[in-house]
Amino acid sequence: MRVLALDEEAAAVLEGFGYVTVVPTVEAALEELTDGRFDGLLIDASDSEGVGRLERIRDGGTSVPTVAFCGSDAAARTALDAGATDVVRIDSDAEGTLVGELAAVLERRDRDEADRHEEIADLSRRALEGASPAALLERATALVADALGVDSCGAFELTPAGTLVLREGVGWEPEAIGDLTIEADERSQAGRALRSAEPVVADLGTEARFGRTEPHVSRGAESGISVVVGSVESPWGVLGAHATDRRTFTESDVSFVRSVADVLGGAVDRERPFDTELEEVYGRVTDAFFGLDEEWRFTFLNERAEELINPVDADLVGEEIWKAYPEAEGTKFEDEYRRAMDEQTAVTFEEYYPEPLDAWFEVSAYPSETGLSVYFCDVSEQRRLESELEEVFSRITDAFYALDTEWQFTHVNDRAEQLIDYESEGLEGKQIWETFEYAADSVVREEYEEAMATQEPSSFEFYYPEPLDGWFEINAYPSETGLSVYFDEITERKEHERELELFRGLLDRATDAIYVNDPETGEFLDVNETATRHLDYAREELLGMSVPDIDERVPDRQAWRSLVEEIRAEGRLTVDSVHRREDGSTFPAEVNASYIELEGGREYVVAVGRDVTERKERERALREERDLVERIVGTSPIGIVTLDADGEFDLVNDRAEEILGYPGDLEGFAGSTDAFDPVRPDGESLTLEETPTHRVLVEGETFYDVEMGLRPPGRDRVWLSVSGAPLYDGDGTTAGGVITFADVTERTLATTELRRRIDQQAAAARIGQLALGTDDLDAIFLEASEVVASVLDNEYCKVLDLDAGRRELLLRQGVGWRDGIAGSATVAADDNSQAGYTLLSEKPVIVDDLDAETRFSGPELLTSHDVVSGISVIIGPPRTRGGSSALMTPSAASSPRTTRTSFRASRTCSRTRSTGSGASGSSSATRRSSRR
Repeated sequence: MRVLALDEEAAAVLEGFGYVTVVPTVEAALEELTDGRFDGLLIDASDSEGVGRLERIRDGGTSVPTVAFCGSDAAARTALDAGATDVVRIDSDAEGTLVGELAAVLERRDRDEADRHEEIADLSRRALEGASPAALLERATALVADALGVDSCGAFELTPAGTLVLREGVGWEPEAIGDLTIEADERSQAGRALRSAEPVVADLGTEARFGRTEPHVSRGAESGISVVVGSVESPWGVLGAHATDRRTFTESDVSFVRSVADVLGGAVDRERPFDTELEEVYGRVTDAFFGLDEEWRFTFLNERAEELINPVDADLVGEEIWKAYPEAEGTKFEDEYRRAMDEQTAVTFEEYYPEPLDAWFEVSAYPSETGLSVYFCDVSEQRRLESELEEVFSRITDAFYALDTEWQFTHVNDRAEQLIDYESEGLEGKQIWETFEYAADSVVREEYEEAMATQEPSSFEFYYPEPLDGWFEINAYPSETGLSVYFDEITERKEHERELELFRGLLDRATDAIYVNDPETGEFLDVNETATRHLDYAREELLGMSVPDIDERVPDRQAWRSLVEEIRAEGRLTVDSVHRREDGSTFPAEVNASYIELEGGREYVVAVGRDVTERKERERALREERDLVERIVGTSPIGIVTLDADGEFDLVNDRAEEILGYPGDLEGFAGSTDAFDPVRPDGESLTLEETPTHRVLVEGETFYDVEMGLRPPGRDRVWLSVSGAPLYDGDGTTAGGVITFADVTERTLATTELRRRIDQQAAAARIGQLALGTDDLDAIFLEASEVVASVLDNEYCKVLDLDAGRRELLLRQGVGWRDGIAGSATVAADDNSQAGYTLLSEKPVIVDDLDAETRFSGPELLTSHDVVSGISVIIGPPRTRGGSSALMTPSAASSPRTTRTSFRASRTCSRTRSTGSGASGSSSATRRSSRR
C-alpha cells in the first residue's frame, strides 16, 4: 500500500514507514493522484486551514480514500462534512491509531471490491444461464443502487427515434418504466455517455459540458454516473446512477458500474454467437478472471488475468491448470477449487504462489455443472501492509486490541494480553462479552455500541473487579469493520487522583488563599477556592492572570523577578502587601512565599495569602486605645506603674517619677523593703509580704487606698495612698500587675501635726489638773516629764532646778535617765551648757545636732547618754537677779532631726544617740518653787 501525505506534519505521524510519500501543496497532491499509484491520502484536518485543503482535494475530483486526522470530535465532524472518507482522533498513540484506521479503510475497500466482484460474477452467471434481459436489467439496477448507495438507477434503451426510454430501474415510479424518455443528444449526461467509451461522471450543480435535464431536475439529482451499454459503435443504451446529494464517486464505483454495463451489453445483444458474446462479456470484466471446465482446463482468461498469472505469455486456453501451475497442487488453490466443485458452493480464500509469480492472491471461485468461474486479484501489497501493521502494533506501547463487527477479538498485542488475558489462553477469535461477562452489562458495552452506531470515537474510564481488579483508561475508535481499542491500566493513577482530590479538597477548604506561580512569569498555575473568594475572580480567570494583576506591591514582571530572587535566596519569605479584587477594591494581605524545586528541574513559587483586614483593624484599634491609655496615664495626677510577672517595670508615668524618682530608683520599691524604708502609718516597718508588689504579683491580691510612708534616698519621707491589682493573660495566669499611688504627704503631716497638738493640749491639761490637785512638786515634775517624753516621742526628759546661787542646775525629776541620776546630777548654769544658755537667753533653745552645736557644748550628763538633739524651756517667769528658776529639757538619742516646738507648753525635748548596749537613759524636770 502506498500512502500520499499532504504536508510534512501529516507525514510525521507515519515517519519511518517507507510507503509514505509527502507533497507540500494541494496542487502537487492532485497531480500525484492522477496516475492511480496511491491507495490512500492522509491529511491533517485539525484546523480550518486543513479542512480547506481537504475541500480543495475533493473538489479536484479524486476518488482515492482520504483519512483525516484531527484533535477533537467537532473537528472530526467538520472533516467528514468536507469529504473525508474516515477520520482519526490523534491523542496518546497517533501512529498506531492512524495506521489501524488506514488499514481499516483499505480493508473496507477490499471487502467492498470482493463483494462487487461476487455480484458481477453472479450477474454473469445469470446471463450465461439464459436469464431474460428484463430480469438482468432489474437485477443490475438494484445491484448498482445498493452498492453505490444512490437514490436511483435506471437502464435506458436507445430507440430508433433517437431517444432513450427507461426499461428497468430502482427509485423510479412504477408507471415510469417503459414510458419515461429522455433526449439522447450531447446536451444530456446520458446522451454524452452514448458517445463516450468511458463512463461520464458529473456534479450536475457545476457541470459545464452539458445541462441538467429532466427527469433529473424534478427528482433533485445532484451527481451521477452514466455508462454506455454495448459498444459506442452499436450501443444498446445507457446505465445511469444518480444521487440527490453532491457525491464524489471513487474509481472503484465507476469501475463497478462499467462492469455491470458490460455484462448487460453482452446479454442484451442476442444476435451475437454465444461464445463470442461470453468472451466479450468476460473480456470487459475489469478484475482478473479465468474459467475452468470440468476437466480443470482453462476455457478463458481475460486481459487482467493474463497480466497477473501469465508472465511468459503462454497459450493457456485448453491447458490443465495443474500442469500449467504445478506449485498449486497440494495448496489451498487445489483444496478450495476441488471443494467448490464437489460441494457446488462458492469459496473465497487467500493463498501465496511462489516463483515465477511470487504473489499473494485473493480468490473467489463460483462453481457450475460445467466448470468453475474464478475471480482473483493480487493482494501482495495488502499482505505487506498487514505485515507492517503487525510490526506497528507490536511497537505500540499502550495495550491494544481490535474487535470485528461480531465483537470478536481480531488482534491483541502483548501489552493487552499482559493486562487482561488473566487465563493466559489467548484472546484472538474469542467474543469479548462472553470472555468478560462483567463488561457485557457495563458502561464498556454501552460505549462500544454507541461508538459503532455513531461512528464517533469514545473515551472513558472503567473499573473491572476481580479477576482484573483494576482501573482502565479506554479509547475506542470505530470503523465499519469493527473497533480499535487502546487502553492502559490506571489503578495507581486513580489512587493518586483520589489522594490529590482529598488534598485538593483540603486546600479549597483552607482559610488562607493558596497560589502556585511560575517563577519566570508570575502566572498563576493553580489557586484554591479561598483565593477566588478573596479576589472575586473565577478560577479560570485567575489561571489566565499573573501576580502583577492582583498585587500592588508587585506592579510589573521586573518587580516579580526581584521578589523571586529574594524568595529563592531566603527559601521562605513573609511580606505585607495589598491585593486587588476584580472590582478594583483592595485589602491588606500577609503573604508567606516559598521557593520549591521538584525532581526534574520544575520550579514553583508557592504562596499562602491571608486577608489581614480584621487584624489590621484590631491593631489600629489597639494602637488608638493604647495611645489613649498612654495619654491618660501620662497626664494622670496619680503615679501609675505596671510590672511584668518578674516584677520588672513595663510602664512608669511622669507622676510616679515625680513622686518617687526615676524607674531606676523604683526597682528598689519593687523588690526590697529596705531601700525606701517603707513604714505603716503607725511608724512600724512593712514586711516583705506587706509590700504592694508581693501582694499583687505573688498573692494575686487586689487592694485599695493602703497608706504607707517611703523615704527615697536623699529625700524626706513621703506618704502615699497605694492601690494595686494583678493583670492576667488569656489562660488566667498572672502576667503582671498595676500599682497606683497618690502623694498624701501634706495630708498625713497635717493630720499628724493636728494629732500632736491635740495630744499636747491634752497633756498640758492633765499636768494642769495635777498641779491644781497637789502640792507635791516632785510628783508634778515626774508626771510632766513622762507626758512630754511620750507626746514628743523622745527617749529622755528632765526638770532642772536652779540653785539659789545660780551656778548649778539640779536634775530634780526625769525619765529615761540611768538610775540614781535624778536628785543628784547637776549641770552648770553658765552659757557653756544648753540649760545655762537657755536661762541666759530667757527663751526656748532648740538643738538639732549637739555635735554640730557652736553656741555651747554638751555637758557630760547629755553626752554620757548619747543625746543628739533636744529643746530647753524655762519653767515659770524668769527670776529676778538673785532669784531662782527651773528648766524642762526633753532630749532625743537618735540621728539628728528637726524638732517641732509648742510654745504653749514650757518644756524642753531632747534625743540621744542609741548606744551599742541599748541602755536607756533617765530624765528629770525641775520647777521653781513658789516658796523659795
